[in-house]
Amino acid sequence: GTSMQGTIENGDVLFVDSKIRAYDGDGIYVIARGGDVQVKRVQKLHNDILAIISDNRAYESERLTGDEANTVVVCGRVLAAWTLKNFW
Repeated sequence: GTSMQGTIENGDVLFVDSKIRAYDGDGIYVIARGGDVQVKRVQKLHNDILAIISDNRAYESERLTGDEANTVVVCGRVLAAWTLKNFW
């Protein structure tokens, strides 16, 4: 999708450390929520608030607390992205 546009483009190949299955510091993660899998920037703020951030400003960031934050499942941490250009 386009929610991370500017950092990760739609169709980029992502390199993900799937051994990281919990928040491991601010960064970009593959997360699962409510049956959807997403790539988002994740930050932990004061008072155990979890910020789920889209780098594309057309999308709003979310701040989750308590039970809401506990519904986020970390599937891995994004290490790099590779953009491919098709010429056909």
